[in-house]
Amino acid sequence: MKKKSFVVIGIDSFGIAITEELIRLGCNVTAIDFTKEKLNPVVDIVNYSAYGDVTSEAVLKDLGLPHADHAIISLENFEDAILTTLMLHDLGVPQITVKVESEYQERIAYKVGASFAIFPNQITGKRIARKLISSNILDYYMVDEQVGVYELIVNGSKYSGKNLIELDLRNKFGVNIVTIKRDDVSFIPKGVDTLKHGDIILVIGRHDKIGKFEETLGE
Repeated sequence: MKKKSFVVIGIDSFGIAITEELIRLGCNVTAIDFTKEKLNPVVDIVNYSAYGDVTSEAVLKDLGLPHADHAIISLENFEDAILTTLMLHDLGVPQITVKVESEYQERIAYKVGASFAIFPNQITGKRIARKLISSNILDYYMVDEQVGVYELIVNGSKYSGKNLIELDLRNKFGVNIVTIKRDDVSFIPKGVDTLKHGDIILVIGRHDKIGKFEETLGE
């Protein structure tokens, strides 16, 4: 399977956290910022790094960004972030995630072409990185630093046709399925209820435990 290629534009503390986690998860990562000095925290771990005016369409083209699968913008100046988002969208980058600090900024980001807008004060860079590379995670909510509620989709066949008693997810993974959504109808499952391919499940548990469970959903 071809590795996803990510471009992280803006190497602040949030950009560093996402970059480190994407590398740990085996992704190809390019780090970009305005100056060479800002790249120092990640220059030795990324696949490629570059510096320049990231609000310039010519610079973005020269860096080959139109070929990236996903761009993550974590710039300190929101005006710069919006200009970069707009240009990446026009260049045809499939997925663009933008760091925002308010609902107003969130609305603007979506208007200029962002695929996702994220609030770094609500969830850690590590958790966001995991969501970005997974097709099984639809949404999530942090209860605290250890526990979260995740909306996941059952993509594979490993669990299809098996009931919750048989799966014994609480003992095997330390997670609990709170609801199952099937054909746009949600219900609170009983032990005898089975999972099916395409089910959307709401799961609660520790972040690390849910992460291990989520990795098996596509099998």
